[in-house]
Amino acid sequence: MMNMKACKNGKKGAWHLLGFALLMAGCAATVGGPEGGPGGGGLGTVRVEVSGLGVSAQPKLLAERQGPQRTAYPSLPEGTLTYTYTWEKTPGGAVEPELDGDGKFILAVGNYTLAVKAYLDADHTELVGTGVGKVGDNTTIPVTNGGNQTVTVKLKPVDGTDPETETVTGTLAYTITYPEGVTVISLTLQNLEGGGEPVANLTPTSTGVTTATGTTNVAAGEYLLRAKLWNDASVAGMSETVRIYGNMTTTVPGTSPDPSAASFAFATGDFTQPDPTATGDGAGGWAGGITAVREGGILKSITPTGKTAILIGRRADEPVTLNIDSDGNLQFRDPDSAGNVPIGSYAEFQLINKDNANRNGTYKQEADLDLLGNLSSKVEWTAVGTYDQYDSSTRFTGTFDGGGKAISNLYINKSGINGQGLFGSVGTGGTVQNVRIASGSVTGGIYVGGVAGENFGTITVCSNTGSVTGNWHNGGVVGENFGAITACYNSGSVTGEGQGIGGVVGWNNSGYGTITACYNIGAVSGKGQVGGVAGINDAGAITACYSTGSNSGTGNYVGGVVGWNNAAGTITACYWANFGGGGVGYNNGGTNDTTRFGGSAWPSIGGSSGQSGQWGTGDGSGSGTYWKNLGFSGTTTYPKLWWE
Repeated sequence: MMNMKACKNGKKGAWHLLGFALLMAGCAATVGGPEGGPGGGGLGTVRVEVSGLGVSAQPKLLAERQGPQRTAYPSLPEGTLTYTYTWEKTPGGAVEPELDGDGKFILAVGNYTLAVKAYLDADHTELVGTGVGKVGDNTTIPVTNGGNQTVTVKLKPVDGTDPETETVTGTLAYTITYPEGVTVISLTLQNLEGGGEPVANLTPTSTGVTTATGTTNVAAGEYLLRAKLWNDASVAGMSETVRIYGNMTTTVPGTSPDPSAASFAFATGDFTQPDPTATGDGAGGWAGGITAVREGGILKSITPTGKTAILIGRRADEPVTLNIDSDGNLQFRDPDSAGNVPIGSYAEFQLINKDNANRNGTYKQEADLDLLGNLSSKVEWTAVGTYDQYDSSTRFTGTFDGGGKAISNLYINKSGINGQGLFGSVGTGGTVQNVRIASGSVTGGIYVGGVAGENFGTITVCSNTGSVTGNWHNGGVVGENFGAITACYNSGSVTGEGQGIGGVVGWNNSGYGTITACYNIGAVSGKGQVGGVAGINDAGAITACYSTGSNSGTGNYVGGVVGWNNAAGTITACYWANFGGGGVGYNNGGTNDTTRFGGSAWPSIGGSSGQSGQWGTGDGSGSGTYWKNLGFSGTTTYPKLWWE
């Protein structure tokens, strides 16, 4: 432990951060006013103990030669760091306390919160870590007259998960060696939350072994770095997960002396003749040839000789298992031990649409899927389960478990066509769960959503990051809801030309629709009846939900939570932020229990008064256990769901 003092002229202190626990304090102006000194209330002191960035910066060893490699972490910053401290009194707002001779903060009696930021530079532009002060597990810091409080702060790196710091970048430094005869080199960096971009276009060599090095700056986050090399008849590939933290450098390969850590060093023996028929354990009776098409590091399709192409949508370096019959047609594989038919390709997913029996099956996604909407020849998705207001038999009434695997590059461009989404219509008894739409865009008419156009069943533990565009009744997760939506969130933009536009649901309908423990952080815009959670709540129930996305409408009835709450509609224990109007744009006789986030206006655990019992933390195993945490009152750290 090291004791340090900060200056008293408004500048922040600076210390070396070498993985040790630090004792830190800041500088400020004199505390004044009726509570600040002899005028009343009394004073106490606060000792602040700050530990390092709280992560291992060392790369994991024992990397495999092919396929996904270890995870590479950044090196911790060396040398001098500087810090800022933000004190908030509850109630009362920001304060700037002085330090005593022992480096303790002098504060008036009351309750406070503390936020600490660590920087590489004295001008506080290169942010590397953030943290909040705690007494035990409590973020409220009580100061008593004559008391001497100790507060701990655990800094965490800027890892891309906080919207407030999402623009902060870090550096990837890479080295790749490759042998003679290489004709094509592809090095890409894909954000594991969706999307990808080339890191570099390397120039191949015809003689000897070449080493290529480079750096690139990208937003903080978790990425997959892929290297693919081709020669005239073969291919080699390696990949590695890399963590990018704000204003730190992640090096690939790492600096470990362990030989197995030397990834991205290719040798002639790494190249193998690609054999599309041996990309996985096959079933069925197909005995003919197969041609594979790769594009942008993705296995786009395979085509049995003389037959129709089968769309795949998987990483080109992953094994793919298919069941192709003797006529060259794709069939479902056998169910697993739990009774789930595995879905591991674009075409298998689309087989669900083949007939009503398939739409009533039980399925589980077994791998990340790329739905090919970002390729040069965009592939347009056909929604699973058809919207038809006169025929319910075409809805999806089975069970689809996304397994928490990513679905990226979803692309639907059917302007004016109703019922669009990954699923067009989920019918009564149907369940869609654990679906993660990491990227994409869905455009349709009315009843448009990222996960489903309309829902009469159950949608739970799902998320959408893609954009949603339509006419009326559009939502980030579901366009129109007659069923139950629980523990879902939307972070994509939602745009509508008409009314009933919501961050989670466009239209929560007619006494049957329920939305519980859901949230939205995406931008929502429409003509009217626009809400952060739901555009219209028509006799439905919305409980323990929130929105921090921006809302806008060119017409009437725009609300932070709901645009229009109809008679018999109930809104209970819901919150909003980042919208200047009220929680409900227009309340037509329904129950309106909405609160703007701020200060002590924050959800509380369990069945506290006004909290509905649904703001509890847990593992999602029962009612009221949907949240991992409830964020931090008075900050921009908002609640997160148990599965995030």
